[in-house]
Amino acid sequence: MNRQRGVTLIELMIGIAIGVLVVLAAMSLLLNMTQASARVAQTQDVSDAMRASLGVVNRAIAEAGFGIRDSQPFVAIDPNPTAAGHTNSVVIRARPQDEPLNPLVAGEIQTCTYRIDAPANADPALVVQCDAGAVNQIVQGAVAFEAHSGCSVGATTRVERYRRGECIAGETRRSVRVAILVRASAPDPVPDRLVADDTYTLPVSVESPSGAVYTVPTATAGIAAGCEGDGECRAYKHRLVITEITPRNEMIRAGVGF
Repeated sequence: MNRQRGVTLIELMIGIAIGVLVVLAAMSLLLNMTQASARVAQTQDVSDAMRASLGVVNRAIAEAGFGIRDSQPFVAIDPNPTAAGHTNSVVIRARPQDEPLNPLVAGEIQTCTYRIDAPANADPALVVQCDAGAVNQIVQGAVAFEAHSGCSVGATTRVERYRRGECIAGETRRSVRVAILVRASAPDPVPDRLVADDTYTLPVSVESPSGAVYTVPTATAGIAAGCEGDGECRAYKHRLVITEITPRNEMIRAGVGF
């Protein structure tokens, strides 16, 4: 008589244990891949916001004064930051380029203000408002916006100092420097993972020799700033970008070289 040998209890338990380990390893790998994908998406989100904000602001400043023949400023920088000390605004005057150049009618000139809009318990945004029209969002997640005039002194063409506001007598504005701090639209997918620094220092100016400081809000202030959950905004990826634009039409009108 042939005796058939089955699987012993110990062998069965070993097999189950191996199977559980394989499943756990696969789940851990899947979780890591999902989190890595979310982090890549978060980085891409910040990069997209950065490009969108820089593109709009760069174009607006570069085209400031288009189609205007009066003596009023083409670019005006608000010298007074908000109470937080890390944001001001830029006012751009230009004529819409889809309008015919002649005859020039004063009413066709648009005055547009670029600034941060930070409603309570909602994501801040870089917005623009032209004349008395609607406030239009340029990019969501912009938390700080600092604009400076790059001023040369005397006959020199080199920018020697930056001012939050206009250049003074004896100086010529050669550039407009803009710093924008943007954050991702969602926090890091890993719980309790803090990815942002506590503070970000914006570029220096005559008025702020050490640079204005933006402190990432937490707790109640973070909730008011639109951060999810417990208001820990440091869980959001942030990126500070700086650009410098030549206001060509303004310099052409002033008769100075670039």
